[in-house]
Amino acid sequence: MYCFHRHSLRTLSIIAGIIFALVIAGCTLVESGDDSASPAPTPVEETDAQDVESTAADDTVAADHDDALEPEENDADTAAGDVSPIERAVEMVRPAVAFLAVEVERTGAFGIPEQQEGVGSGFIFDEEGFILTNNHVIDGATNIGVVLPDGRRFDGTVVGRSPDRDLAVIEIETDEELPVIPLGSGDELRVGQTVVAIGNALGLPGGPTVTTGVVSALGRTMQPGMGQPPMEDLVQTDAAINPGNSGGPLVNLDGEVIGINTARIQQAEGIGFAVSVDTASRFISQVVDREPQPFIGISGLDLSPAIAEQYQLPLDRGVVIVNISPGTPADDVGLQPGDILIGLNDATIDTMHDLQEVLEQYQPGDVVILRINRDGTEQEIELTLGESPIVE
Repeated sequence: MYCFHRHSLRTLSIIAGIIFALVIAGCTLVESGDDSASPAPTPVEETDAQDVESTAADDTVAADHDDALEPEENDADTAAGDVSPIERAVEMVRPAVAFLAVEVERTGAFGIPEQQEGVGSGFIFDEEGFILTNNHVIDGATNIGVVLPDGRRFDGTVVGRSPDRDLAVIEIETDEELPVIPLGSGDELRVGQTVVAIGNALGLPGGPTVTTGVVSALGRTMQPGMGQPPMEDLVQTDAAINPGNSGGPLVNLDGEVIGINTARIQQAEGIGFAVSVDTASRFISQVVDREPQPFIGISGLDLSPAIAEQYQLPLDRGVVIVNISPGTPADDVGLQPGDILIGLNDATIDTMHDLQEVLEQYQPGDVVILRINRDGTEQEIELTLGESPIVE
C-alpha cells in the first residue's frame, strides 16, 4: 500500500502539472528593440511604454452611431433607467482599476542586460493609495507606472509581495481623492454566481476591458508550472481572462472584489483562475496592517471520493499534502507529501479553506496538534506555527 500510495501521489502531481499547463494572464513583456523575442503568449500592439501608458489612459472612446439607430428608442431606455446589474457593477469599480506599465531588466543574449516592458492590471483597495496586483506582474520591476481610467498617472512602489500566493501590494503617493473597490467575502461565494472580470487585456487602448461569466468552481488547487508549489483555494471562472488582465479584480454584482485574476488554461475554453479574496485579505493584513499570519508550510489538495477512488487513497476527505516547503514548520516536524491532514487540535479539516479558517484563530508561535493519516494509519504531530512569509 505504501509504494502504490506514494507512486499515486507522484502520478497525481505529474498529471496536475500537465493539466494545468497555464498561461499566466498578466504582465506581457516585450524586449526593447526585438519584438520577435517577446515571451508574450499573445501578440500585443507594437508600441513603447510611453505610448502604452498614453493610450491606456485615454478613457473616452468615440462611439460611431449607426444612422439607422432611432434616438427616440435610446432616450426612452435611458429615461426608464434601464441599466443592467452588470453595468452598475462596472460603473462602481471601473474608476479604481489601474493600468500598470512595468519596466523589467532581464538578462539577454551573452549575459547582456536588456530592458523589457510589460503591462498588467491592479486595483485600489485603500484610499491611502494601496493597490493590489499579482506578484508576477511586478516581479523584478525597476519602474512601475500607474495610470487610472481618468488619466491620472503615478509612480508605484512595491510594499510587499508573496510569490507563493502570486500577490503584491504597491503604493502610490498622492493627496488627491482616490476611487476604491471594497473587498468582499469568500463565505458568500456560490457556484453559478455571476461575476465580472476587469483588466487591461493585451494593453489595448481605451481603458479597462470588461468580461462576464460565472463562478465555475471554488477551492481549486492548481500547479502554476513545473517546479513551482501549487496554489490553493482558487476561484475558477469562465469569464475571459487574457494577458494584461493579471492583477485585475473579479467582482460580484455588488461591486465587491471576490478574486484577483491570475491565470487561464491555454488548452481549454473558459477556464480561468483568480486568487480568492480571503487569501488576498490575509495578505493585505500582513503587508498593510502588519498583522503576522500563522504558517505551516504545506501545499495541499482537497480530497473527494472521486480522487480517493482514482488513486486508491485511504480516505475520501481531508487535505492531501502535495508539497512541503523547505525550512518550514511542516518540514521541521517531518510531514511528508502524501500525508492526509484531517484535523488541527479539536477542529476537523476537510479542505484547504477549512485549514485557513482554523489557522486564523492562532498566532505564529502557537503550538498545535495536527492529525494526519499516513498510509492508512492516523497519527498526531505537534507543530509550532511559523509566520507566513512576505517579500519586501
